[in-house]
Amino acid sequence: CMLISCGYERQTSHDYVWNGLKRGPKEIVIWQYTISGRGGLRVGKETFPLLPGQALLVKVPEDHCYYLPEDSREWEFIHATFNGSEAVRLLDQIRRKTGPVCRFDSGARTINCFLEVFSLGRNKRISTPWLASKLAYDMIMAISEDQLGNQGTLFQQPEFITEVISFCMNNISSAIGVDEMAEHSGLSRFHFSREFKKHTGLSPAAYLQELRLKKAVRMLQSERKTIKEIAFSCGYEDCSYFCRLFHRVYGVAPGNYRLTTMPSRTQK
Repeated sequence: CMLISCGYERQTSHDYVWNGLKRGPKEIVIWQYTISGRGGLRVGKETFPLLPGQALLVKVPEDHCYYLPEDSREWEFIHATFNGSEAVRLLDQIRRKTGPVCRFDSGARTINCFLEVFSLGRNKRISTPWLASKLAYDMIMAISEDQLGNQGTLFQQPEFITEVISFCMNNISSAIGVDEMAEHSGLSRFHFSREFKKHTGLSPAAYLQELRLKKAVRMLQSERKTIKEIAFSCGYEDCSYFCRLFHRVYGVAPGNYRLTTMPSRTQK
Protein backbone atom coordinates (compact mmCIF):
# COMPACT_ATOMS: atom_id res chain seq x y z
CA CYS A 1 0.00 0.00 0.00
CA MET A 2 1.96 3.01 -1.25
CA LEU A 3 1.42 6.68 -1.97
CA ILE A 4 2.69 7.48 -5.48
CA SER A 5 1.78 11.15 -5.74
CA CYS A 6 -0.46 13.93 -4.48
CA GLY A 7 -1.03 17.42 -5.76
CA TYR A 8 -3.14 20.43 -6.62
CA GLU A 9 -4.06 21.56 -10.14
CA ARG A 10 -6.18 24.10 -11.96
CA GLN A 11 -6.90 23.02 -15.53
CA THR A 12 -8.23 25.34 -18.24
CA SER A 13 -7.12 23.38 -21.30
CA HIS A 14 -9.54 20.99 -22.96
CA ASP A 15 -6.55 18.88 -23.93
CA TYR A 16 -6.59 17.63 -20.33
CA VAL A 17 -7.69 14.00 -20.81
CA TRP A 18 -6.62 10.84 -18.96
CA ASN A 19 -7.59 7.43 -20.35
CA GLY A 20 -7.46 4.52 -17.93
CA LEU A 21 -6.49 2.06 -20.66
CA LYS A 22 -3.44 4.08 -21.73
CA ARG A 23 -1.54 4.55 -18.49
CA GLY A 24 0.74 1.54 -18.44
CA PRO A 25 0.57 -1.93 -16.91
CA LYS A 26 0.74 -1.21 -13.19
CA GLU A 27 -2.44 -1.32 -11.12
CA ILE A 28 -3.08 2.05 -9.45
CA VAL A 29 -6.01 3.85 -7.81
CA ILE A 30 -6.72 7.55 -8.26
CA TRP A 31 -8.70 9.85 -5.96
CA GLN A 32 -9.41 13.31 -7.39
CA TYR A 33 -11.53 15.89 -5.54
CA THR A 34 -13.12 18.91 -7.21
CA ILE A 35 -12.61 22.26 -5.46
CA SER A 36 -14.23 24.51 -8.08
CA GLY A 37 -15.32 24.44 -11.70
CA ARG A 38 -16.43 21.16 -13.26
CA GLY A 39 -14.74 18.07 -14.59
CA GLY A 40 -16.12 15.07 -16.41
CA LEU A 41 -15.77 11.31 -15.97
CA ARG A 42 -16.71 8.41 -18.21
CA VAL A 43 -16.65 4.85 -16.86
CA GLY A 44 -17.62 2.34 -19.50
CA LYS A 45 -20.69 3.84 -21.16
CA GLU A 46 -21.73 5.99 -18.19
CA THR A 47 -20.75 9.65 -17.80
CA PHE A 48 -20.67 11.71 -14.59
CA PRO A 49 -20.18 15.43 -13.90
CA LEU A 50 -17.55 16.17 -11.26
CA LEU A 51 -18.83 19.12 -9.25
CA PRO A 52 -17.34 20.91 -6.21
CA GLY A 53 -17.36 18.53 -3.24
CA GLN A 54 -17.28 15.42 -5.44
CA ALA A 55 -14.33 13.11 -6.01
CA LEU A 56 -13.69 10.45 -8.61
CA LEU A 57 -12.34 7.08 -7.50
CA VAL A 58 -10.97 5.09 -10.44
CA LYS A 59 -8.51 2.29 -11.16
CA VAL A 60 -5.89 1.69 -13.82
CA PRO A 61 -6.14 -0.29 -16.02
CA GLU A 62 -9.85 0.29 -16.57
CA ASP A 63 -12.14 1.62 -19.28
CA HIS A 64 -12.52 5.14 -17.92
CA CYS A 65 -11.62 8.66 -18.95
CA TYR A 66 -11.61 11.89 -16.94
CA TYR A 67 -11.26 15.29 -18.57
CA LEU A 68 -12.16 18.97 -18.70
CA PRO A 69 -15.48 19.08 -20.61
CA GLU A 70 -15.80 21.40 -23.60
CA ASP A 71 -18.53 23.43 -21.87
CA SER A 72 -16.52 23.89 -18.65
CA ARG A 73 -14.10 26.83 -18.37
CA GLU A 74 -11.92 25.35 -15.64
CA TRP A 75 -11.47 22.49 -13.23
CA GLU A 76 -9.67 23.03 -9.93
CA PHE A 77 -8.90 19.91 -7.93
CA ILE A 78 -6.64 18.00 -5.56
CA HIS A 79 -5.58 14.42 -6.19
CA ALA A 80 -3.77 11.43 -4.72
CA THR A 81 -2.58 8.25 -6.42
CA PHE A 82 -1.88 4.91 -4.75
CA ASN A 83 -0.54 1.52 -5.75
CA GLY A 84 0.10 -1.82 -4.10
CA SER A 85 -2.21 -4.82 -3.90
CA GLU A 86 -3.69 -3.75 -0.55
CA ALA A 87 -4.48 -0.23 -1.77
CA VAL A 88 -6.17 -1.62 -4.87
CA ARG A 89 -8.14 -4.19 -2.86
CA LEU A 90 -9.41 -1.77 -0.22
CA LEU A 91 -10.31 1.06 -2.57
CA ASP A 92 -11.93 -1.40 -4.97
CA GLN A 93 -14.17 -2.60 -2.14
CA ILE A 94 -15.05 0.98 -1.19
CA ARG A 95 -16.01 1.75 -4.77
CA ARG A 96 -18.29 -1.25 -4.96
CA LYS A 97 -20.31 0.40 -2.21
CA THR A 98 -20.12 4.00 -3.47
CA GLY A 99 -19.62 3.89 -7.23
CA PRO A 100 -16.91 5.86 -9.09
CA VAL A 101 -18.03 9.28 -7.78
CA CYS A 102 -18.12 10.08 -4.05
CA ARG A 103 -19.10 13.21 -2.14
CA PHE A 104 -16.95 14.67 0.67
CA ASP A 105 -17.80 17.61 2.90
CA SER A 106 -15.12 20.30 3.20
CA GLY A 107 -14.40 19.17 6.78
CA ALA A 108 -14.32 15.48 5.95
CA ARG A 109 -11.56 13.40 7.46
CA THR A 110 -10.32 12.54 3.96
CA ILE A 111 -9.76 16.20 3.07
CA ASN A 112 -7.89 16.87 6.32
CA CYS A 113 -5.81 13.74 5.79
CA PHE A 114 -4.96 14.84 2.24
CA LEU A 115 -3.90 18.30 3.46
CA GLU A 116 -1.53 16.69 5.93
CA VAL A 117 -0.04 14.48 3.21
CA PHE A 118 0.21 17.42 0.81
CA SER A 119 1.94 19.59 3.39
CA LEU A 120 4.49 16.87 4.18
CA GLY A 121 5.15 16.29 0.50
CA ARG A 122 5.45 19.99 -0.35
CA ASN A 123 7.99 20.43 2.45
CA LYS A 124 9.90 17.31 1.32
CA ARG A 125 9.26 15.51 4.59
CA ILE A 126 8.07 12.20 3.11
CA SER A 127 11.57 10.82 3.34
CA THR A 128 11.05 7.04 3.57
CA PRO A 129 8.88 4.44 1.82
CA TRP A 130 7.55 3.38 5.23
CA LEU A 131 6.12 6.85 5.85
CA ALA A 132 4.67 6.96 2.32
CA SER A 133 2.98 3.62 2.97
CA LYS A 134 1.59 4.74 6.35
CA LEU A 135 0.21 7.96 4.83
CA ALA A 136 -1.41 6.01 2.00
CA TYR A 137 -3.10 3.61 4.41
CA ASP A 138 -4.25 6.48 6.66
CA MET A 139 -5.87 8.22 3.73
CA ILE A 140 -7.56 5.06 2.48
CA MET A 141 -8.99 4.49 5.96
CA ALA A 142 -10.21 8.11 5.97
CA ILE A 143 -12.00 7.57 2.65
CA SER A 144 -13.55 4.42 4.09
CA GLU A 145 -14.74 6.18 7.24
CA ASP A 146 -16.22 9.13 5.32
CA GLN A 147 -18.01 6.97 2.77
CA LEU A 148 -19.03 3.92 4.80
CA GLY A 149 -19.52 5.34 8.28
CA ASN A 150 -19.84 2.57 10.84
CA GLN A 151 -19.77 -0.26 8.30
CA GLY A 152 -16.51 -1.42 9.85
CA THR A 153 -17.07 -5.03 8.82
CA LEU A 154 -16.00 -4.13 5.30
CA PHE A 155 -12.40 -5.11 5.96
CA GLN A 156 -13.05 -7.82 8.58
CA GLN A 157 -13.47 -10.99 6.55
CA PRO A 158 -14.33 -14.32 8.17
CA GLU A 159 -11.56 -16.90 7.92
CA PHE A 160 -13.51 -19.10 5.52
CA ILE A 161 -13.72 -16.24 2.99
CA THR A 162 -9.97 -15.62 3.23
CA GLU A 163 -9.40 -19.34 2.63
CA VAL A 164 -11.78 -19.41 -0.36
CA ILE A 165 -10.07 -16.39 -1.91
CA SER A 166 -6.71 -18.12 -1.50
CA PHE A 167 -8.20 -21.28 -3.05
CA CYS A 168 -9.41 -19.26 -6.06
CA MET A 169 -6.07 -17.51 -6.57
CA ASN A 170 -4.20 -20.82 -6.45
CA ASN A 171 -6.59 -22.56 -8.86
CA ILE A 172 -7.64 -19.74 -11.16
CA SER A 173 -6.36 -21.60 -14.25
CA SER A 174 -8.68 -24.53 -13.49
CA ALA A 175 -12.37 -24.80 -14.31
CA ILE A 176 -13.50 -23.97 -10.77
CA GLY A 177 -16.85 -22.36 -10.12
CA VAL A 178 -19.23 -21.41 -7.32
CA ASP A 179 -19.83 -25.06 -6.40
CA GLU A 180 -16.12 -25.65 -5.77
CA MET A 181 -15.85 -22.40 -3.80
CA ALA A 182 -18.81 -23.37 -1.60
CA GLU A 183 -17.43 -26.87 -1.08
CA HIS A 184 -14.08 -25.42 0.00
CA SER A 185 -15.85 -23.13 2.49
CA GLY A 186 -17.75 -26.02 4.09
CA LEU A 187 -21.09 -24.20 3.67
CA SER A 188 -24.10 -24.83 1.49
CA ARG A 189 -23.99 -23.02 -1.85
CA PHE A 190 -26.86 -20.71 -0.87
CA HIS A 191 -25.40 -19.77 2.52
CA PHE A 192 -21.90 -19.39 1.11
CA SER A 193 -23.05 -17.13 -1.74
CA ARG A 194 -24.98 -14.90 0.64
CA GLU A 195 -22.08 -14.58 3.09
CA PHE A 196 -19.48 -14.08 0.37
CA LYS A 197 -21.39 -11.17 -1.18
CA LYS A 198 -22.08 -9.68 2.25
CA HIS A 199 -18.37 -9.47 3.06
CA THR A 200 -16.82 -8.76 -0.35
CA GLY A 201 -19.52 -6.81 -2.17
CA LEU A 202 -19.45 -9.29 -5.06
CA SER A 203 -21.21 -12.55 -5.80
CA PRO A 204 -18.83 -15.55 -5.98
CA ALA A 205 -19.29 -15.74 -9.76
CA ALA A 206 -18.57 -12.03 -10.21
CA TYR A 207 -15.50 -12.32 -7.98
CA LEU A 208 -14.13 -15.21 -10.06
CA GLN A 209 -14.74 -13.25 -13.25
CA GLU A 210 -12.92 -10.19 -11.87
CA LEU A 211 -9.99 -12.29 -10.65
CA ARG A 212 -9.64 -14.03 -14.01
CA LEU A 213 -9.86 -10.82 -16.03
CA LYS A 214 -7.27 -9.09 -13.82
CA LYS A 215 -4.91 -11.99 -14.44
CA ALA A 216 -5.61 -11.69 -18.18
CA VAL A 217 -4.77 -7.98 -18.07
CA ARG A 218 -1.44 -8.66 -16.37
CA MET A 219 -0.58 -11.40 -18.88
CA LEU A 220 -1.50 -9.23 -21.86
CA GLN A 221 0.80 -6.53 -20.56
CA SER A 222 3.78 -8.69 -19.70
CA GLU A 223 3.75 -12.00 -21.61
CA ARG A 224 4.02 -13.02 -25.24
CA LYS A 225 1.50 -15.86 -25.04
CA THR A 226 -1.27 -15.99 -27.63
CA ILE A 227 -4.76 -14.79 -26.73
CA LYS A 228 -5.94 -18.41 -26.69
CA GLU A 229 -3.14 -19.42 -24.30
CA ILE A 230 -3.98 -16.50 -22.01
CA ALA A 231 -7.67 -17.44 -22.04
CA PHE A 232 -6.81 -21.01 -20.99
CA SER A 233 -4.37 -19.77 -18.32
CA CYS A 234 -7.17 -17.68 -16.82
CA GLY A 235 -9.66 -20.56 -16.66
CA TYR A 236 -11.58 -19.90 -19.90
CA GLU A 237 -11.89 -22.96 -22.14
CA ASP A 238 -13.79 -20.96 -24.79
CA CYS A 239 -11.47 -18.30 -26.24
CA SER A 240 -14.31 -16.59 -28.13
CA TYR A 241 -16.30 -16.18 -24.92
CA PHE A 242 -13.21 -14.80 -23.18
CA CYS A 243 -12.72 -12.21 -25.94
CA ARG A 244 -16.39 -11.11 -25.82
CA LEU A 245 -16.30 -10.84 -22.03
CA PHE A 246 -13.02 -8.89 -22.04
CA HIS A 247 -14.43 -6.46 -24.62
CA ARG A 248 -17.61 -5.97 -22.61
CA VAL A 249 -15.70 -5.16 -19.41
CA TYR A 250 -12.76 -3.14 -20.77
CA GLY A 251 -14.29 -1.72 -23.95
CA VAL A 252 -11.60 -3.19 -26.21
CA ALA A 253 -10.65 -6.64 -27.54
CA PRO A 254 -7.75 -8.43 -25.79
CA GLY A 255 -5.46 -8.15 -28.81
CA ASN A 256 -6.12 -4.44 -29.22
CA TYR A 257 -5.67 -3.91 -25.49
CA ARG A 258 -2.22 -5.50 -25.70
CA LEU A 259 -1.24 -3.26 -28.61
CA THR A 260 -2.54 -0.17 -26.80
CA THR A 261 -0.81 -0.79 -23.49
CA MET A 262 2.37 -2.44 -24.77
CA PRO A 263 2.89 -1.01 -28.26
CA SER A 264 6.49 -2.24 -28.52
CA ARG A 265 5.40 -5.86 -28.35
CA THR A 266 3.99 -7.76 -31.29
CA GLN A 267 1.18 -10.22 -30.68
CA LYS A 268 1.86 -13.75 -31.93
